[in-house]
Amino acid sequence: MKALRFVDGALRLEELPEAALHAGSVRVRVRASGLNRADLLQRRGRYPAPPPYAPDRPGLEFAGTVLECGPGATRFERGAPVLGLVGGEAQSEQVVVDERLLLPIPAALDFAQAAAIPEAFATAYDAIVLQARLAPGEDVLLHAAGSGVGSAALQVVRHAGGRAFGSSRSAEKLRRLTQLGLYHGVCTREGWSSALLDALRAASKADGFPVIIDLVGASTMPANLQLACPGARIVLLGLMSGPKTQLDLSQLLMKRLHIWGSTLRSRSVEQKAALLASMQAALWPAFEEGSLEPVLAESWPVEEAERAYARLEDGGDGQTGGLLGKVVLSWD
Repeated sequence: MKALRFVDGALRLEELPEAALHAGSVRVRVRASGLNRADLLQRRGRYPAPPPYAPDRPGLEFAGTVLECGPGATRFERGAPVLGLVGGEAQSEQVVVDERLLLPIPAALDFAQAAAIPEAFATAYDAIVLQARLAPGEDVLLHAAGSGVGSAALQVVRHAGGRAFGSSRSAEKLRRLTQLGLYHGVCTREGWSSALLDALRAASKADGFPVIIDLVGASTMPANLQLACPGARIVLLGLMSGPKTQLDLSQLLMKRLHIWGSTLRSRSVEQKAALLASMQAALWPAFEEGSLEPVLAESWPVEEAERAYARLEDGGDGQTGGLLGKVVLSWD
Protein backbone atom coordinates (compact mmCIF):
# COMPACT_ATOMS: atom_id res chain seq x y z
CA MET A 1 0.00 0.00 0.00
CA LYS A 2 1.03 3.63 -0.42
CA ALA A 3 1.52 5.80 2.65
CA LEU A 4 2.96 9.18 3.55
CA ARG A 5 6.11 9.23 5.68
CA PHE A 6 8.38 11.86 7.14
CA VAL A 7 11.98 11.18 6.11
CA ASP A 8 14.50 13.67 7.52
CA GLY A 9 11.75 16.28 7.58
CA ALA A 10 10.68 15.64 3.99
CA LEU A 11 7.22 14.31 3.13
CA ARG A 12 7.37 11.20 0.93
CA LEU A 13 4.79 8.90 -0.63
CA GLU A 14 6.15 5.37 -0.33
CA GLU A 15 5.12 1.72 -0.74
CA LEU A 16 4.78 0.01 2.63
CA PRO A 17 3.60 -3.48 3.67
CA GLU A 18 0.00 -3.91 4.79
CA ALA A 19 -0.61 -4.12 8.52
CA ALA A 20 -1.93 -7.40 9.92
CA LEU A 21 -5.50 -7.71 11.18
CA HIS A 22 -6.01 -8.59 14.83
CA ALA A 23 -8.96 -9.40 17.03
CA GLY A 24 -11.60 -6.70 16.96
CA SER A 25 -9.91 -4.74 14.15
CA VAL A 26 -11.07 -3.69 10.70
CA ARG A 27 -9.07 -2.98 7.54
CA VAL A 28 -10.30 0.17 5.79
CA ARG A 29 -9.55 1.30 2.25
CA VAL A 30 -8.90 4.99 2.85
CA ARG A 31 -10.47 7.38 0.38
CA ALA A 32 -9.65 10.64 2.17
CA SER A 33 -7.45 11.71 5.11
CA GLY A 34 -7.77 14.90 7.13
CA LEU A 35 -4.82 17.17 7.84
CA ASN A 36 -4.25 18.68 11.28
CA ARG A 37 -1.73 20.96 12.93
CA ALA A 38 -0.64 17.90 14.88
CA ASP A 39 0.76 16.58 11.58
CA LEU A 40 2.81 19.76 11.14
CA LEU A 41 4.18 19.45 14.67
CA GLN A 42 4.93 15.74 14.22
CA ARG A 43 6.89 16.57 11.09
CA ARG A 44 9.09 18.89 13.18
CA GLY A 45 9.55 16.27 15.87
CA ARG A 46 7.52 18.26 18.41
CA TYR A 47 4.42 16.04 18.73
CA PRO A 48 5.32 12.36 18.49
CA ALA A 49 2.64 9.79 17.78
CA PRO A 50 1.74 7.66 20.81
CA PRO A 51 2.63 3.93 20.72
CA PRO A 52 1.98 1.74 18.84
CA TYR A 53 1.84 4.19 15.93
CA ALA A 54 4.97 4.78 13.85
CA PRO A 55 6.72 8.08 14.64
CA ASP A 56 7.27 8.86 10.96
CA ARG A 57 3.71 8.30 9.68
CA PRO A 58 1.17 11.12 10.06
CA GLY A 59 -2.61 11.23 10.08
CA LEU A 60 -5.28 11.32 12.81
CA GLU A 61 -8.49 10.86 10.82
CA PHE A 62 -9.80 9.26 7.65
CA ALA A 63 -12.84 8.14 5.70
CA GLY A 64 -13.19 5.10 3.45
CA THR A 65 -14.78 1.69 3.04
CA VAL A 66 -14.36 -1.53 5.00
CA LEU A 67 -12.19 -4.11 3.19
CA GLU A 68 -12.19 -6.93 5.75
CA CYS A 69 -12.86 -7.59 9.42
CA GLY A 70 -10.68 -9.36 11.94
CA PRO A 71 -11.85 -12.01 14.42
CA GLY A 72 -14.66 -10.72 16.61
CA ALA A 73 -15.20 -7.52 14.63
CA THR A 74 -18.93 -7.46 13.91
CA ARG A 75 -20.04 -3.82 13.82
CA PHE A 76 -19.48 -3.25 10.07
CA GLU A 77 -19.86 -5.30 6.91
CA ARG A 78 -17.48 -5.31 3.95
CA GLY A 79 -18.02 -2.27 1.78
CA ALA A 80 -19.53 -0.17 4.57
CA PRO A 81 -18.60 3.55 4.36
CA VAL A 82 -16.91 4.60 7.60
CA LEU A 83 -14.91 7.41 9.15
CA GLY A 84 -12.38 6.97 11.92
CA LEU A 85 -10.19 8.57 14.56
CA VAL A 86 -6.69 7.21 15.27
CA GLY A 87 -3.42 8.27 16.90
CA GLY A 88 -1.41 8.14 13.66
CA GLU A 89 -0.83 6.48 10.26
CA ALA A 90 -4.15 7.65 8.74
CA GLN A 91 -2.48 9.24 5.72
CA SER A 92 -2.27 5.86 3.99
CA GLU A 93 -4.19 3.88 1.39
CA GLN A 94 -5.19 1.45 4.13
CA VAL A 95 -5.53 1.54 7.89
CA VAL A 96 -6.13 -1.26 10.39
CA VAL A 97 -8.16 0.12 13.28
CA ASP A 98 -10.11 -1.08 16.30
CA GLU A 99 -13.74 -1.22 15.15
CA ARG A 100 -14.78 0.91 18.14
CA LEU A 101 -12.94 3.87 16.61
CA LEU A 102 -15.11 3.80 13.48
CA LEU A 103 -18.46 5.46 12.83
CA PRO A 104 -20.78 5.20 9.82
CA ILE A 105 -20.53 8.09 7.37
CA PRO A 106 -23.67 10.25 7.57
CA ALA A 107 -25.86 10.02 4.46
CA ALA A 108 -25.25 12.57 1.69
CA LEU A 109 -21.62 13.22 2.69
CA ASP A 110 -18.78 12.28 0.37
CA PHE A 111 -15.48 10.86 1.60
CA ALA A 112 -13.66 14.22 1.65
CA GLN A 113 -16.41 15.78 3.77
CA ALA A 114 -16.50 12.75 6.07
CA ALA A 115 -12.72 12.90 6.62
CA ALA A 116 -13.18 16.46 7.89
CA ILE A 117 -15.39 15.30 10.78
CA PRO A 118 -13.56 13.03 13.26
CA GLU A 119 -10.82 15.12 14.85
CA ALA A 120 -12.56 18.51 14.63
CA PHE A 121 -16.00 17.50 15.83
CA ALA A 122 -14.79 15.01 18.45
CA THR A 123 -12.48 17.67 19.92
CA ALA A 124 -15.20 20.32 19.87
CA TYR A 125 -17.95 18.07 21.23
CA ASP A 126 -15.73 16.75 24.01
CA ALA A 127 -14.60 20.23 25.09
CA ILE A 128 -17.97 21.99 24.88
CA VAL A 129 -20.49 19.33 25.88
CA LEU A 130 -18.66 16.73 27.96
CA GLN A 131 -16.06 18.90 29.70
CA ALA A 132 -17.38 22.48 29.87
CA ARG A 133 -20.96 21.14 30.11
CA LEU A 134 -22.47 23.98 28.14
CA ALA A 135 -26.02 24.79 29.25
CA PRO A 136 -28.70 26.02 26.81
CA GLY A 137 -28.63 29.80 26.56
CA GLU A 138 -24.99 30.21 27.58
CA ASP A 139 -22.53 32.26 25.54
CA VAL A 140 -19.28 30.66 24.32
CA LEU A 141 -16.16 32.45 23.12
CA LEU A 142 -14.15 30.51 20.52
CA HIS A 143 -10.60 31.55 19.65
CA ALA A 144 -9.36 30.64 16.13
CA ALA A 145 -13.00 30.31 15.15
CA GLY A 146 -12.15 29.75 11.49
CA SER A 147 -9.94 26.72 12.09
CA GLY A 148 -11.11 23.16 11.58
CA VAL A 149 -11.94 22.72 15.27
CA GLY A 150 -13.26 26.27 15.56
CA SER A 151 -15.71 25.92 12.67
CA ALA A 152 -16.93 22.63 14.15
CA ALA A 153 -17.15 24.12 17.65
CA LEU A 154 -19.41 26.98 16.71
CA GLN A 155 -21.83 24.50 15.14
CA VAL A 156 -21.73 22.34 18.28
CA VAL A 157 -22.47 25.44 20.37
CA ARG A 158 -25.45 26.30 18.20
CA HIS A 159 -26.68 22.70 18.27
CA ALA A 160 -26.45 22.67 22.08
CA GLY A 161 -28.51 25.84 22.37
CA GLY A 162 -25.74 28.35 23.08
CA ARG A 163 -24.55 31.49 21.32
CA ALA A 164 -21.14 31.35 19.64
CA PHE A 165 -18.83 34.35 19.73
CA GLY A 166 -15.51 34.11 17.92
CA SER A 167 -12.12 35.66 17.44
CA SER A 168 -10.00 35.41 14.31
CA ARG A 169 -7.15 37.29 12.67
CA SER A 170 -9.28 37.46 9.51
CA ALA A 171 -12.35 39.70 9.28
CA GLU A 172 -13.34 37.85 6.10
CA LYS A 173 -13.36 34.52 7.92
CA LEU A 174 -15.63 35.98 10.59
CA ARG A 175 -18.03 37.23 7.93
CA ARG A 176 -18.19 33.77 6.36
CA LEU A 177 -18.64 32.12 9.77
CA THR A 178 -21.89 33.98 10.37
CA GLN A 179 -23.45 31.57 7.85
CA LEU A 180 -22.54 28.70 10.21
CA GLY A 181 -24.12 30.33 13.23
CA LEU A 182 -21.49 32.74 14.57
CA TYR A 183 -23.40 35.30 16.63
CA HIS A 184 -20.65 37.91 17.00
CA GLY A 185 -16.99 38.03 15.99
CA VAL A 186 -13.95 40.20 16.58
CA CYS A 187 -10.86 40.52 14.40
CA THR A 188 -7.66 40.28 16.42
CA ARG A 189 -5.15 40.98 13.66
CA GLU A 190 -3.95 44.06 15.57
CA GLY A 191 -3.95 42.32 18.96
CA TRP A 192 -6.15 42.51 22.05
CA SER A 193 -6.73 46.21 22.76
CA SER A 194 -8.72 47.45 25.77
CA ALA A 195 -11.40 48.72 23.41
CA LEU A 196 -11.72 45.29 21.78
CA LEU A 197 -12.00 43.57 25.15
CA ASP A 198 -14.64 46.05 26.33
CA ALA A 199 -16.70 45.68 23.15
CA LEU A 200 -16.62 41.89 23.27
CA ARG A 201 -17.51 41.78 26.96
CA ALA A 202 -20.39 44.20 26.41
CA ALA A 203 -21.78 42.04 23.60
CA SER A 204 -22.19 39.04 25.89
CA LYS A 205 -25.29 38.58 28.01
CA ALA A 206 -23.51 38.30 31.34
CA ASP A 207 -20.77 40.93 30.97
CA GLY A 208 -18.39 38.08 30.22
CA PHE A 209 -18.36 34.51 29.00
CA PRO A 210 -19.23 31.41 31.01
CA VAL A 211 -17.39 29.15 28.53
CA ILE A 212 -14.20 29.92 26.56
CA ILE A 213 -12.65 27.43 24.10
CA ASP A 214 -9.06 28.40 23.28
CA LEU A 215 -7.00 26.91 20.46
CA VAL A 216 -4.48 29.76 20.42
CA GLY A 217 -2.77 29.68 23.82
CA ALA A 218 -0.17 32.22 24.91
CA SER A 219 -1.53 35.34 23.21
CA THR A 220 -5.15 34.79 24.22
CA MET A 221 -4.98 33.43 27.78
CA PRO A 222 -4.50 36.86 29.43
CA ALA A 223 -7.55 38.11 27.52
CA ASN A 224 -9.49 35.02 28.62
CA LEU A 225 -9.13 35.97 32.29
CA GLN A 226 -10.52 39.42 31.55
CA LEU A 227 -13.36 38.17 29.36
CA ALA A 228 -14.48 35.33 31.62
CA CYS A 229 -17.47 35.88 33.90
CA PRO A 230 -17.38 34.59 37.51
CA GLY A 231 -17.26 30.79 37.62
CA ALA A 232 -16.37 30.49 33.93
CA ARG A 233 -14.94 27.31 32.39
CA ILE A 234 -11.92 27.78 30.10
CA VAL A 235 -10.75 24.82 28.01
CA LEU A 236 -7.31 25.07 26.34
CA LEU A 237 -7.11 22.94 23.19
CA GLY A 238 -4.13 24.35 21.30
CA LEU A 239 -0.93 26.39 21.47
CA MET A 240 -0.87 28.07 18.07
CA SER A 241 0.71 31.22 19.55
CA GLY A 242 3.07 29.37 21.89
CA PRO A 243 3.05 27.66 25.30
CA LYS A 244 4.24 30.44 27.65
CA THR A 245 2.57 33.63 28.86
CA GLN A 246 2.10 35.78 31.97
CA LEU A 247 -1.22 35.80 33.83
CA ASP A 248 -2.82 37.97 36.46
CA LEU A 249 -3.67 35.21 38.91
CA SER A 250 -5.77 37.54 41.04
CA GLN A 251 -8.48 37.30 38.38
CA LEU A 252 -8.35 33.51 38.58
CA LEU A 253 -9.04 33.76 42.31
CA MET A 254 -11.56 36.58 42.34
CA LYS A 255 -13.64 35.10 39.52
CA ARG A 256 -13.33 31.50 40.76
CA LEU A 257 -12.32 30.34 37.27
CA HIS A 258 -11.85 26.77 36.10
CA ILE A 259 -9.07 26.24 33.53
CA TRP A 260 -7.97 22.92 32.08
CA GLY A 261 -6.23 21.54 29.02
CA SER A 262 -7.40 18.74 26.76
CA THR A 263 -6.10 16.64 23.88
CA LEU A 264 -7.43 13.55 22.12
CA ARG A 265 -4.38 11.92 20.56
CA SER A 266 -2.88 10.32 23.64
CA ARG A 267 -6.16 8.92 25.02
CA SER A 268 -6.71 5.18 25.22
CA VAL A 269 -8.83 3.25 22.73
CA GLU A 270 -11.48 2.86 25.41
CA GLN A 271 -11.61 6.60 26.10
CA LYS A 272 -11.81 7.48 22.41
CA ALA A 273 -14.45 4.81 21.81
CA ALA A 274 -16.61 6.22 24.61
CA LEU A 275 -16.27 9.73 23.18
CA LEU A 276 -17.18 8.63 19.65
CA ALA A 277 -20.21 6.70 20.88
CA SER A 278 -21.45 9.74 22.81
CA MET A 279 -20.82 12.03 19.82
CA GLN A 280 -22.66 9.69 17.46
CA ALA A 281 -25.72 9.62 19.71
CA ALA A 282 -25.74 13.40 20.13
CA LEU A 283 -24.68 14.69 16.71
CA TRP A 284 -25.33 12.09 14.00
CA PRO A 285 -29.07 12.87 13.65
CA ALA A 286 -28.12 16.51 12.99
CA PHE A 287 -25.53 15.44 10.37
CA GLU A 288 -28.15 13.24 8.73
CA GLU A 289 -30.67 16.08 8.48
CA GLY A 290 -28.03 18.63 7.41
CA SER A 291 -28.15 21.01 10.37
CA LEU A 292 -24.51 20.12 11.10
CA GLU A 293 -21.94 19.98 8.32
CA PRO A 294 -18.20 19.51 8.06
CA VAL A 295 -16.45 22.63 6.81
CA LEU A 296 -14.11 21.58 4.01
CA ALA A 297 -11.63 24.28 3.02
CA GLU A 298 -9.70 22.37 0.35
CA SER A 299 -9.20 18.82 -0.93
CA TRP A 300 -5.88 17.86 -2.53
CA PRO A 301 -4.80 14.65 -4.29
CA VAL A 302 -2.27 12.78 -2.20
CA GLU A 303 0.35 13.27 -4.93
CA GLU A 304 0.21 16.98 -4.01
CA ALA A 305 0.44 16.40 -0.26
CA GLU A 306 3.38 18.78 0.09
CA ARG A 307 1.27 21.64 -1.28
CA ALA A 308 -1.60 20.68 1.02
CA TYR A 309 0.75 20.77 4.02
CA ALA A 310 2.03 24.17 2.91
CA ARG A 311 -1.51 25.50 2.65
CA LEU A 312 -2.30 24.35 6.18
CA GLU A 313 1.00 25.75 7.44
CA ASP A 314 0.48 29.29 6.11
CA GLY A 315 -3.31 29.36 6.48
CA GLY A 316 -3.90 30.31 2.86
CA ASP A 317 -3.88 33.80 1.35
CA GLY A 318 -4.72 36.34 4.03
CA GLN A 319 -5.90 38.81 1.41
CA THR A 320 -8.85 36.56 0.60
CA GLY A 321 -9.62 35.54 4.15
CA GLY A 322 -7.45 32.42 4.30
CA LEU A 323 -8.49 28.84 4.84
CA LEU A 324 -11.81 28.29 6.56
CA GLY A 325 -12.24 24.77 7.94
CA LYS A 326 -10.35 21.59 7.11
CA VAL A 327 -7.76 20.57 4.51
CA VAL A 328 -8.14 16.99 3.24
CA LEU A 329 -6.06 14.60 1.12
CA SER A 330 -7.81 12.40 -1.46
CA TRP A 331 -6.58 8.84 -2.20
CA ASP A 332 -8.79 8.31 -5.26
